Parts: sequence; C-alpha cells; structure tokens
Amino acid sequence: MIRTEMIHRDHPASPLRSTSSEKTLKERFVDALKRGNNRIQSIAHHIAVGGGKSFQSPVSSGNGEYLMPISLGTPAQKSTVIVDTGSDLMWTQCLPCDSCYPQNDPLFNPATSSTYKLATCTSALCQVMQLASST
Repeated sequence: MIRTEMIHRDHPASPLRSTSSEKTLKERFVDALKRGNNRIQSIAHHIAVGGGKSFQSPVSSGNGEYLMPISLGTPAQKSTVIVDTGSDLMWTQCLPCDSCYPQNDPLFNPATSSTYKLATCTSALCQVMQLASST
C-alpha cells in the first residue's frame, strides 16, 4: 500500500507558493484562471504548429496545480513531483540534464541510487509505454 498526500500549489506547504506576500482568495482564484487559460493557449498553439496531427504538451513545474512529495531511489532522494490530474503522469527532473526547468528541489541523481535501472527500448516497461502512446 502506498499512501501520500497531494498539496495544492496555494497551500502553505507548497514550494510553488509565493512567500513574498499573502494573496487573497480572489487573487488566488484569478491566478488559477490565468494558469488554465495559459495551458489552453499552449495546447492550441502546439496543435496549430503540428497541423492537428500530434503534439507533445510541454511540462513545467510552474504549470502544476497539485504537487506530491515523494522519495525516489535507494537511498531515498526526496523530491516534489507535479501530479497531472488529467492523466497518469507524475513528473520530476533527473541528472544529467542540460536544460532543466529551474526547481527548488534537487534533481534526482540516478548515479547515487542502487535501485535505479535504465528501461531499454526492448524492456517490457518500454513496450507497454510505446503501446499506450500509440493508442
């Protein structure tokens, strides 16, 4: 059994929450509407650029509404991941990374984890992911 908690980006425990000034409920609501509108515009742009055929939506921690603290690897490396409530995606960054999105948490370092394994393209996990992405 796995038990965890999701943290809304405006919760006091969220690493994305602004500590410089306390926002009113109205300001937080307007910010959420702006983020939603930005996501819609971004997706529409990617569809237009791709001719409506296929596209990949960019992921960045600034877009996440819900976050979840997790530990990865052995020994455990703590991180905060974005939870995409519209899919089964959880996202974090790992080393080496040449152009990572700036984040407060350290990047996951697979080189220091004794349980990290690279999923090759012939692995069962990769085959399942390829099958899922083609449907």
